[in-house]
Amino acid sequence: MFQKKTVTIGTIGAGYAAGLHASGFQRVCGLEIRLKTICDVRLDAAEKVKDSFGYEQAISDYEEMLSDPEIDVIDICLLYTSDAADD
Repeated sequence: MFQKKTVTIGTIGAGYAAGLHASGFQRVCGLEIRLKTICDVRLDAAEKVKDSFGYEQAISDYEEMLSDPEIDVIDICLLYTSDAADD
């Protein structure tokens, strides 16, 4: 038999969508999921998502997450607005 690979996930953004995505990841059939890092400039928000969904750590610097060799998937849960695109 084959051994299942654990997919390690980092999420950028700790708003409402991050919770939806974390719940969805936990329901994926056939994959072992490791919620490693939740990142948001609002560290308090990241800590709440960490505690609610079982992420291993909460951070506020996305570059730290991008440089983590253990993370297989970066899930970006940021709100897009046309105002931001105009900057």
